[in-house]
Amino acid sequence: MDIITAYIQTKKNSNEDFFTYFVLCKYIINFADGADKLEGKEKNTYYTSIVLSQKEYTRVSRLLWDLILDKKIFVDFSNNSYTTRYENDTVFGIL
Repeated sequence: MDIITAYIQTKKNSNEDFFTYFVLCKYIINFADGADKLEGKEKNTYYTSIVLSQKEYTRVSRLLWDLILDKKIFVDFSNNSYTTRYENDTVFGIL
């Protein structure tokens, strides 16, 4: 949860009031890669495509749900072409 709340705080500090699920997951992957915490990845090896496991995607979703229940974020249902950069991505607003 710490990495997600840190990401949201970074967005707030830069006066951004939204983020997308896809970009958040990429941030988590890049963070883990930089900290050498990716399971099965060999050191000093660059991979062009890294994805989370289905279990980890579900974990991120549950953590986001907790933040929704805590009234820190909300699902932004608006159809703004400037915020959603990936097909079928979810936009979250920051409270």
